[in-house]
Amino acid sequence: MSEGGPDWSLSVVSHGHGGSVRRLLRDCREHLLPARTEILLTLNIEEPAEGLERLWPGALTIIRNPQPKGFGANHNAALARARGRFLAAIDPELRLHGNPFEGLALAFGNARLGVASTRVVEADGRAADNARRAPSPLRLLQRYTWGERPLYDLALSRAQRVDWVAGLFMAFRADTFRALNGFDERFFMYCEDADLCLRAWNAGYEVQVVPAAMVSHRAQRATRRTLRHLRWHVQSLARLWSAQAYRDFRQLRLREERRAARRSARDTQPD
Repeated sequence: MSEGGPDWSLSVVSHGHGGSVRRLLRDCREHLLPARTEILLTLNIEEPAEGLERLWPGALTIIRNPQPKGFGANHNAALARARGRFLAAIDPELRLHGNPFEGLALAFGNARLGVASTRVVEADGRAADNARRAPSPLRLLQRYTWGERPLYDLALSRAQRVDWVAGLFMAFRADTFRALNGFDERFFMYCEDADLCLRAWNAGYEVQVVPAAMVSHRAQRATRRTLRHLRWHVQSLARLWSAQAYRDFRQLRLREERRAARRSARDTQPD
């Protein structure tokens, strides 16, 4: 961060989300400190942007793409311009009901914390499933047929270690994001978030949900609605499952489970 620069740089990508972007900017104006926050807004398709500067009194950079890019490419390009000590990739359809970034900055005092999200609720007030176990064919089968039983209780008020957090809200220290080389742009629209979190775990960092302040989100579930999104999702999953990062993460979790089993066996041995 340059001298006198912001604490936080927020990357938002709009795919024709003009109304949602305006609501998010108004939320930012209500809850965030403009002097400590810059917003980098990428317009991934042609759309009007008149008057956006009046909605946010802090630094606002508007990036117009001549051709649409994927999730990772858009956030990487925007955050390459970021001046903040902390970075966040956030969905344009989020609504802020407080300032989650102050609590997240405190959480990043833990040098092992590499990727964080805050508590997210759906429009009906239920906790969103924005933190999940590492995807596997079996888990996806359970999720889309019988419904996977969630491992994490995201309604809790304490921080939780999780395998990965969804791209609708991801926060990082700037130096950690750059050390991990950002998002892998070979993915397109899906699994960039999971891949980055798994690589963070493999590099010795933790991924956590930190309930710093509540945000809400209107889920789209485009994979279940369009064949194009379903195809992108399947292709990204195939890339993820064939990646070295995925295999390394599975081995990391297997070693942790073995250590936990040995500790449990020792604790249950009679004196």
